[in-house]
Amino acid sequence: MSMRVALLQLNHEANGFSPLPIAVRDFKARHWCEGEEVRRRFGATRNWLGGAIAGCDAAGADLAIGLCMSSHPGGAVLADAFAEMRAALLASLRAICAEGQPDVVLLLLHGALVVEGCAMPEGDVAADVRAIVGPDCIIGSTLDFHANIDPLLVDSVDLLIGGQLYPHTDTFDRGRRLAELAIASRVARRKTRRVLLPIASGLPRQETNTPGSAVGDLVVLGNALAAQYGLDDLTLMGGFHFADNDWTGMSILATGGAPAAQDAAILALADAVWDRRAALLEPVPDLAAVTGPILSGMGRGMLLVVDTGDNPGGGGTGETASLLPWLVGQGLDYAAGFFVDGALAREAARAGLGGQFDATVGGSFTAPATVEWLGDITYRNIGPMMTGELLEGGPGAVLRIGNGRIIVTTERIQAYDIQAFLGLGIDLAARQVVLVKSSAHFRASYTGLAAGGILLCDGGGCSSSDLTRFPFVGRMRDILPLRPLDKAAWDARIRADGSGPSPPAPAARPRHGAA
Repeated sequence: MSMRVALLQLNHEANGFSPLPIAVRDFKARHWCEGEEVRRRFGATRNWLGGAIAGCDAAGADLAIGLCMSSHPGGAVLADAFAEMRAALLASLRAICAEGQPDVVLLLLHGALVVEGCAMPEGDVAADVRAIVGPDCIIGSTLDFHANIDPLLVDSVDLLIGGQLYPHTDTFDRGRRLAELAIASRVARRKTRRVLLPIASGLPRQETNTPGSAVGDLVVLGNALAAQYGLDDLTLMGGFHFADNDWTGMSILATGGAPAAQDAAILALADAVWDRRAALLEPVPDLAAVTGPILSGMGRGMLLVVDTGDNPGGGGTGETASLLPWLVGQGLDYAAGFFVDGALAREAARAGLGGQFDATVGGSFTAPATVEWLGDITYRNIGPMMTGELLEGGPGAVLRIGNGRIIVTTERIQAYDIQAFLGLGIDLAARQVVLVKSSAHFRASYTGLAAGGILLCDGGGCSSSDLTRFPFVGRMRDILPLRPLDKAAWDARIRADGSGPSPPAPAARPRHGAA
């Protein structure tokens, strides 16, 4: 008789400093579906759902797909929205159980969910799932590389499999790995251990795409240590400091193997993180600091400039003007996107195709604009990140401002892939400068075109890497870089974590709002 597996998803990355609260509408704008619709939309994609489905199919499992929902990154989820989503998710699981008790539940989470008035929302959902399916069912969860893993989640599930790469080009493989380990755990049960590290690294310094990058080297080491010590999995998690809770920061997940072997592998990987702390904490230059390098980099091909401070994929609003005023003032041939501004998109629509009007971008920069394209912004990723997934930005426009073009969207999406520009007829290779708002995902698709190089800058928005800008109230205040630590204190913090019972749940905090 085949193994019965239930598959569910609740995915949102929340920036507690974002002024943009998340409602049910935001999830339904990305995806909210179940059953065969999930397989139809995501079964052939290279993302978490595609990998989990593939792993179950390869094992010959009887797969029952419940409610799967995801929102684009933004602020905290409203309490009433979370209550509605939680109830709908659990109702779909109960419906699956009514047709046959599952042997395994695959609960695909993000790990950086923030909900108003709820201290551990993902842990609460996992505990609800455990209450429904009972102690004998294997529960496994995937987690985004930027997860902050709460203690109730660790207690409630058997397996936690995190993404290892940033850009997240491994989500299919890691989703499939979870399915494999969860199904195998019906024979030999496993439990994932989580150890917090006392450090938070800015998102751009967590990238794994560049040869020799600090986290890229740590991923290689982690996999080698897992093999050396006989573990099923050993993963360094980047964490997401903008969630600002009591388990924020980098962490290590260890699955399988003897406890002593886990200890040795975890300590070796933690030592390697300490040794690379300078690279992990390296600041990103501000906007003014990159204008000189941009001008000196002209003539070698397309120069990619990345504003990491207003990244919609990290909870940024996506609406700031960023370097646009300077690019226009210099008369450069540029392309820039995305600028998330529904009001500007509507103003462009009123002007009509070919129309001209004074466009205000980010509330601070106004310039004459010509409407070169109007319609709904959609593109499908063709690069190695989320291959095949459709992104929908709602009503939008391409505006010519000065000697370049900007893409305006209504929905808060990131230009993950070069197809975001190519699909609108914008030839990136012919531009002097391409400006994108991202932290690291751009590296998966744009790097090959950037003959003139890549420059990072920090526009100071809600996804800024300058952690001193944010009024943290959680664990962030007590770890690197905001609190100095020597190696003895580092070691003591790591040895003290993950060895005892979970601490009491902390009180829920209100959403910060804009930083």
